[in-house]
Amino acid sequence: MYLGELIVKRAPGLEWRFFDKGKTNVSFHHPVIMGFDVPNPNYNVDPPWAVNLYAHGLLNDAAEGEEDAFVQIVESSVAEAPRQG
Repeated sequence: MYLGELIVKRAPGLEWRFFDKGKTNVSFHHPVIMGFDVPNPNYNVDPPWAVNLYAHGLLNDAAEGEEDAFVQIVESSVAEAPRQG
């Protein structure tokens, strides 16, 4: 949840939402961040899922030698956020 709050704080056009768009979506019934300037209105970032995936990667040594996933998520989310002002 902290990662999500960090993203929202750095990009004020984004907000937390409860994702209820399609039962087959991996983020269905998850708290997600939405409000990105992209063509897909259902595009979202699911920070709890991303942390889970990252932890599994660490356990499997998949993240060794790669750029930190948290940094990638924050940077890409802020880059796609609506510009204020």
